[in-house]
Amino acid sequence: YPLRDMLDAGMPQGILTDIRRNCGLIVKACSDIKNGFRYETCDKFDSEENNFRSIEAATPEDTLTMIKSLCERLRSKPFQDAKGKNLDAIDDVQFLCVVNAQSLVGRVALNTLLQDELNFNGERVSTHQFRVGDKVISNKNGKMPSVIQSPGCINNEFGGWYSPGDSHDEIPFERYIANGDVGRVLAISSSSCIVRFNSPERYVKVNVPVKKKDDRRDNDDNGDDNERKGGGPIDLAYAITFHKS
Repeated sequence: YPLRDMLDAGMPQGILTDIRRNCGLIVKACSDIKNGFRYETCDKFDSEENNFRSIEAATPEDTLTMIKSLCERLRSKPFQDAKGKNLDAIDDVQFLCVVNAQSLVGRVALNTLLQDELNFNGERVSTHQFRVGDKVISNKNGKMPSVIQSPGCINNEFGGWYSPGDSHDEIPFERYIANGDVGRVLAISSSSCIVRFNSPERYVKVNVPVKKKDDRRDNDDNGDDNERKGGGPIDLAYAITFHKS
C-alpha cells in the first residue's frame, strides 16, 4: 500500500468536500444519501438546479404503469429543459435500473418495453432485435469498420453506406468505439447495423449475431459487461444498469 505509507510518512493531503463535476438536486441527493441525510426533491423541472423528482411506486407493475404513462407524455408533449428547448424522447432521456434480468423492471424487460413505446414504427427485420432509430450502447472496447454515406441517399438506406476508399484519406477505415459509448441505429440489414456513435461523432458498421429459432434473451444477472445474446457488440440502451452508466 504505497499511498498509505506515503500518508503515514506525513505527505500533505486534503479531502474533497465541494461538488464540482455536476450541479442540481441529483448531485446534492447523492451527497446527502452518502452522508446519511434526507435528500431534497422538486415538483417541476423548471431550472438547472431543480433536476430531481421522486415518484414512488409500490410494486414493479406500478412502476411499469408509470413508465408507460411517461412514454405517452414524451410522445405527445416533449419535456423542456431549463432554457425551454424540447428534449428528444430517446437521445435526451435515459432510464437507469438496478439489475439486468430476473425482474419486470430489469434492463432486458425495460428495453423491450421502451423500444415498443418510443420506437414502435422503426424499420425492423426478423433476424435480430434492432430497429432503425434505436438507441444502442457498445458492449466492448475495439475498432469497428467506418462507413460514409453516398451523396443523395437517405439515412435508413443500408445500401447507401459504404466503406471509405483511397479517395477519402481523411476518414480512417476503422473507428475506435469504447465500452459504454452510446449511439443511434441509422440503417439495418439482416445481419448488420449502421450506427452513429456520439462524442465524437463516428459512423460505423456493426455486425450483429443472427437470431436462431431457439435463441432466448440472456438471463444472467451478474452485472458484468459480457456481450448479450442477440446483440453481440451492441445492445439496446433505452435502459441501462447503474453499473453500466
